[in-house]
Amino acid sequence: MTTMKSKVHSEMEILEKNDKLITRYFQEARHVEDILGIKEDGEERDIWYDLLHFDMRRYSKERMKTVSVALVLCLHIGVDPPDSVPKPTARARLEAWIDPYSCSPQKAAYKIATSLQKSYERWQPRARYKSVIDPTGDDVRKLCMSMRRNAKDERVLFHYNGHGVPRPTQNGEIWVFNKNFTQYIPLSLYDLQLCMEFPSIYVWDCSSAETIVNWFMRFAKDHEDDWHKKLLAHQEAVASTSISGARINSHMTADQQAESLKFQRRPKFRECIHLAACREDERLPTNADLPADLFTYLIKSGRKNQFPPNLLEEIPGQLNDRRTILGELNWIFTAITDTIAWNALPRDDFQRLFRQDLLLASLFRSFLLAERVMGANGCTLIDLSGIIGDGQEVQHNWFFIEQLKAFEVWLEYGVNKQSSPEQLPIVLQAHRQRALELLARFLDLGQWAVGYSLSVGIFPYVLKLLQSTSRELRSWLAFIWAKILAVDPSVQSELFKENGDEPARLESTARSKPVQLRNRKRYQREDHLYLLLANRGEAAIRRIAQENLTKKGYVNLCTELLSENQAKDCRLLKLWILIGLGRLWADYDPARWQAVRLVAYAKVLKELDDNAPEVRAAAVYALGCLVKNRSETNEHASTIDQEICDDLCNKCTKDGSVLVREELLIALQWYIIDFEQRFAKLLWDLTETLGIELVADVHEDQFEHNVIDVAATLGNSDSNGRSPLQT
Repeated sequence: MTTMKSKVHSEMEILEKNDKLITRYFQEARHVEDILGIKEDGEERDIWYDLLHFDMRRYSKERMKTVSVALVLCLHIGVDPPDSVPKPTARARLEAWIDPYSCSPQKAAYKIATSLQKSYERWQPRARYKSVIDPTGDDVRKLCMSMRRNAKDERVLFHYNGHGVPRPTQNGEIWVFNKNFTQYIPLSLYDLQLCMEFPSIYVWDCSSAETIVNWFMRFAKDHEDDWHKKLLAHQEAVASTSISGARINSHMTADQQAESLKFQRRPKFRECIHLAACREDERLPTNADLPADLFTYLIKSGRKNQFPPNLLEEIPGQLNDRRTILGELNWIFTAITDTIAWNALPRDDFQRLFRQDLLLASLFRSFLLAERVMGANGCTLIDLSGIIGDGQEVQHNWFFIEQLKAFEVWLEYGVNKQSSPEQLPIVLQAHRQRALELLARFLDLGQWAVGYSLSVGIFPYVLKLLQSTSRELRSWLAFIWAKILAVDPSVQSELFKENGDEPARLESTARSKPVQLRNRKRYQREDHLYLLLANRGEAAIRRIAQENLTKKGYVNLCTELLSENQAKDCRLLKLWILIGLGRLWADYDPARWQAVRLVAYAKVLKELDDNAPEVRAAAVYALGCLVKNRSETNEHASTIDQEICDDLCNKCTKDGSVLVREELLIALQWYIIDFEQRFAKLLWDLTETLGIELVADVHEDQFEHNVIDVAATLGNSDSNGRSPLQT
């Protein structure tokens, strides 16, 4: 007993004399200082807030789609409208790729409607389609109301072909027919709005189409003015009653007040989307070498209208297969049109038109090309988004290599937090290794860069690229995912929903070459796993991550990596492997017993002898998480926990790094909690053996802010073994 007591006194005297000296030799400031992120200025924080809290909602599952398509065809085949100009004998004839004079007018009209419907179905096969040929006003109204009932709050597309009727009137009317098909009957756009409601898309393929758009917007304003008057009258009526039932104030918007009063919602007809074939003073082209419905042909032929028909037949491949020549040209077209839109539109309009709905995005991409072709034939396209009319000529040398080079130059010399690089949408299309490398460098600039990337639509692209089998691409994809997850952990749910098995596949990239940015290695593959498992406050998502990674054998993969030479030479890789293992089997029994069956904990124990204190601390953390797991306790589990704790105490109790010793205390506490009564009895026996009396009933206000070291107190005890803290 005397020998043990003197040994304790001797060790404490050495610690008191050399405490600062030991700290200097065996730890660095980064081991004990508070971890502080890069301080962002107010300007950068504002940019990030606008991007993250506004634009990132666009890639969520709550997307608005076009679910109903109404095709209204006023063809009147064989009869020219009364206001048409004299047409030459050789004139444009084709309608929806069908010659209307090749068969009877009724049969030709049916073929045209069927062909037009099939062209829309290529983009949105699940939508509901219905067409009316040479309809009456009631036919159009019934069709629109039926489509709106089916669509509910989703978009409805209204396609109007007015080639067989007069031009729109100056009173805001388009033309249809009477029941006997003997007269032209006007249909008011004001009534059409009430039937179609909103949100809606309108395609106007007729002469003087701008007239329709102008009157539509005028009537939209009239609808809103009427709504405001009715809302005001309703507010006065409610206020005059004894029980109002709702609270409104001047700080609320009109929409909020209407919702609070359970009043009908504001008509948002001004937010409807319009694609019109020509200006108010223009007519459709009649060139015999062109289709009669050139505007519809351009926006509905997909990418085929990029090339002359005879040349298109000679190009091998498929439009949807990028590995072919035709598919590569299609990708280039998509990249160019998306880049034009990205630089011409506000961010919210870009999301609404090019990222929410595949049909709408395809329409606008073709609309950009149609603007060039129609302009060459004397027609100026009309839309309200502001995407056209920049007057810039397309250069013949616009292709991926030069755009990627321009992006690289921007990263090197032109970084500006106020605006994103013009080439960002092109990088999404060119998912080669170099493009992903540049994208990773851009994301590495900070949160604001991640926000810009998400607003341009990076999320669905990188989600799809997870299916890539290229090892080189996986390395960069893992880095990109690490950046996205670090900024917005909520995307984990989308990641596991779409690609539940891909995270484990990404982790296998640790065997490949490391990602190198700014002349320093970034091993983000294990960081990616850690972020998946350390989700902030969402235990359900964390459990999904644990289940997926356990099923895919992540424990076995990590233990193999720890044994390879690459991990031995890189402490950062080992550090994240160990942290990932700890998060994997923490409070998850299947992963715990998988680690036991594979004896994975034994390989982690070997890392306690690593030269890097961070690796040793990570190993202690991983083992502590294994000991902490108390979901199922039996004799075998207790034996393994005891074996682990014995090794931890033997190797880490006198470790020179405070980082390791802190992790050791945290790890051992779980074992002590499991056997609390045994340790309490052991402590009691030890105090009696050494003659130490325990401190009792000491209030918190008796202690200073710093923690009192019990062992240090022993050194100041008197010769009788009594502590000065004793009461």
